[in-house]
Amino acid sequence: MSHLIEHRPLGAGPSRVAFRSALATAAYQSTIATGKKPGAPVGLGLWHSSAIYAIFIFVLVNLIISPLFSCKREGLTKGEILSSRYEAMHQGPWSWWIARTALLKRPADLVLMGDSQINAAVFQADAYARLKAVDCAADRESISLEQLLKANTGKSYEVLNLSLGGAVASDQYLMAKTLFARALPKVVLIGVSPRCFVDNSLTSASATDPFQFFAPHVEMGSLSHLAFPDLLSELSFYAKDRLPMWILRDRFFNLFADTKGNLPVAGTQSTAAKEATATPSQMLRGIYGSATDVKQGAFLVSPMIITGFYDNTKEYQHRWRNWDVPAYGIQKKFFDAYLTTLNQLGIKTVVVGMPCTSENRQLLPKTFWGEYRDWLTRECLAHGALWFDLSEDPAFGKKHFLDTVHVNAFGARLLVQKIASLLVTNPELSRKLKDNGFCQAPSQRL
Repeated sequence: MSHLIEHRPLGAGPSRVAFRSALATAAYQSTIATGKKPGAPVGLGLWHSSAIYAIFIFVLVNLIISPLFSCKREGLTKGEILSSRYEAMHQGPWSWWIARTALLKRPADLVLMGDSQINAAVFQADAYARLKAVDCAADRESISLEQLLKANTGKSYEVLNLSLGGAVASDQYLMAKTLFARALPKVVLIGVSPRCFVDNSLTSASATDPFQFFAPHVEMGSLSHLAFPDLLSELSFYAKDRLPMWILRDRFFNLFADTKGNLPVAGTQSTAAKEATATPSQMLRGIYGSATDVKQGAFLVSPMIITGFYDNTKEYQHRWRNWDVPAYGIQKKFFDAYLTTLNQLGIKTVVVGMPCTSENRQLLPKTFWGEYRDWLTRECLAHGALWFDLSEDPAFGKKHFLDTVHVNAFGARLLVQKIASLLVTNPELSRKLKDNGFCQAPSQRL
């Protein structure tokens, strides 16, 4: 019926009056709604929108005040750490605790980088060496490695553990760019496993807490496009990080968050008392880095030996259900940039293939392991790094593990001994550690 009416001549019968009446009514309603006459030009109403004015004013204000904000330089400073609201609370994310350790101490001879696999070994070995609990947030100096190095060389070395639970290759690249801009170690040891590159539970490189913490202090260049899931996410991140109005908003937030009334009350329980009540689950959370906001003394690793075994196969079945994903290639590119950065800074690098159980290795096909090891060998060779593969070392049996990938106290001492032996017996590493001078940080060259 509508088709017939649409093609009926306008002068045909009584419908002419009805059509004119409907047209007049529509024109009147349009005039009331827009404030314009029916014959006025269309398409300009957008400029009368308050949203357009707001955007224009926002852009204009940012342009006017942008000269007041100096261009960012790579890296964090000690002053930024000490003036942060986390320092006032003595509570913050794991990334902040790592940055605090790196920047408040003098440059270390040896820095350990990696994820919870390194933490599991170092925390438990240190607790055994200290004969007291290790605070996963604040106790980042590896006493066990320092003692072994001194016993074998007669020299004292400072060793810092900057490993971060859950950190993938992109996170560690950002950490190195941020933390080594002002304090360069002589040697960096990186613990790696397939999870550093393949994790199906990770939506993008930018989805991690370490990325959000460290990325604002790094110029990523072309890698930036790989870190975000889409262009809108990338633009949103940089708008919040670079636009003066957003920066001012964050500063006001921090100002009010730092007022005494808004600070959470810190716990008064002593470390000794907490050690007495520490449970294995608390120890594992500290090793894994699973908490988001951490107080000093909240996560302790006891010198007591945990003899149980937790089968976390299902977790890794989920992480590795498909290893041939775009994220694998992206993380490999970040790792290449990671090794490139360390090499350019004059830091000698050791890449350690971390030990794991045969059950864990069997979750990935032999084709993956072959490609993975060949690629790491080529990467290390290309960037002057040393590849030290312990992933299938027969010295590590099931009795050395807490779960399928993390060593227990026995495995921790064995792993630390193997690392110390490598550092002492390898001529290039030994020579680098004995060097009395530290590399000059980029910020010191300016």
